[in-house]
Amino acid sequence: MTPEDRQAILIRARDLFNVGDYWLAHEALETVWRSIISDGDEAAAPVWQGLIQAAAALLHQQRGTGTA
Repeated sequence: MTPEDRQAILIRARDLFNVGDYWLAHEALETVWRSIISDGDEAAAPVWQGLIQAAAALLHQQRGTGTA
């Protein structure tokens, strides 16, 4: 994935997150995360995993399927 592709996906993920479409934001963030891992940037993995988990948590809250 080119840096330009990655940037475009991140902008889309941000926009999706901001309008509450957490599932699609999660999917977009995961796409970027996978590309970063495949590029060998293991040090960045926890940051991306945290963003992905935040989107998943908000999705569960939105659906009412989160744990108490």
